[in-house]
Amino acid sequence: MNGKKHIGKKWCNVKMKWFKRRKRELDDFDKKYGDLQNLSLEPIDINSEKLEQEPLFVRNPEQRKQFVENNCEKIVEATKKIEETKKEYQLVNNYLTDIQTIEELPDNNSDKIVSLAQKIMVLDKDRRDFGNSMSKMSDRQFNCLKDYGDNIKNVLKDLEQDENYCQTVKSDMHHLQAEKAALLQERRDMKDRIHMVRGISKIAVCAYGLLIAMCMIIQLNTEVDVLPYIYGILGLALVTVVVLFTMHNSAIRNIKIAEIKLNKAIGLLNKTKLKYVNVQSRLDYMYEKFGIHSAYELNAMWGKYLQMCKEREVYRKASDKLIEAEEDLLEELKRYNIHDTEVWLQQVSALVEKKEMKKIKSSLCTRRQKLKATIEFNTSVVEKSTQAIKDVVSQDKEYAQEIMDIVDKYCG
Repeated sequence: MNGKKHIGKKWCNVKMKWFKRRKRELDDFDKKYGDLQNLSLEPIDINSEKLEQEPLFVRNPEQRKQFVENNCEKIVEATKKIEETKKEYQLVNNYLTDIQTIEELPDNNSDKIVSLAQKIMVLDKDRRDFGNSMSKMSDRQFNCLKDYGDNIKNVLKDLEQDENYCQTVKSDMHHLQAEKAALLQERRDMKDRIHMVRGISKIAVCAYGLLIAMCMIIQLNTEVDVLPYIYGILGLALVTVVVLFTMHNSAIRNIKIAEIKLNKAIGLLNKTKLKYVNVQSRLDYMYEKFGIHSAYELNAMWGKYLQMCKEREVYRKASDKLIEAEEDLLEELKRYNIHDTEVWLQQVSALVEKKEMKKIKSSLCTRRQKLKATIEFNTSVVEKSTQAIKDVVSQDKEYAQEIMDIVDKYCG
């Protein structure tokens, strides 16, 4: 009898150690990814230029590959955006450099430019007086449209596509957030089931242990044969263990499945956020650049611009003095290595009035700031994604070559 009692006690200890080991694994996972459980389905700030990238689960080779590929894709896309933005940034910088050059000219040189500009303004006013029906548009808007020329049609097309994309992606991100919340809830439910199984197992151990102890006491104090009862209790305990073990493994398996689905949802959400930030920043920049609020306004402005071009051409040909004054101004500006002299013909008022020059400079600084913010955001994405890959390599050095092969495939 003492031998059977010892066997029963040993079996209970083994079972309890197994459950404790499983609990430690889940607790360790929660310490690493527990912040995901605190995520909730909240409205997305669609105007934010820096939407936070969310973590992925990395617990096995498949998840590690998925993690590295996801970060490589972000690096490639962010790097491409950086190169595109730097070109526009250089163009804006050239405009600001021209303004600085003009503002720092000696008084005698500056006075000559101001005189030529004033002459052009007077002649231009006389010309405008002949056409009171002439279309109206700010010099800044006119210059932007002039820079693009016929390419404005492509700009209109891109703006419309970007606006439609932003509208679509808002809905997509909300759907992904809802899916992520549902998966997190499923994972919490499975964890609760594991805790329930653990609680039932403790109760079962105590109950069966008490029954066996009662049988032992009866055996010692009476002549009743309690061995069949003990066998029955052990059999019932075995059935309970099998049932609890099955429920526990099923919950663990469901957690892993939920994690895989979460990885896919979060990875897609991260990439969608990155694309959305770049598209929205591009829209904001173009709106600021043209002084508009939609592609529809730009289209209307383009029609007005074409009309103004015709009118300006007519009046320019009709005024030899104006043409001569403009040529003199261009020659004078070329002496000081101005990058784009033609643009100042459309904003001569800025050469005369400091207030107008200040407005142009402010607009250019705003554009440069937006471009810089876009570059910094994408640079941050590249750095964080690169560091994330390095961290994976340092943690799993035996898979370093496999990881570098994936990196070469995307960034080679």
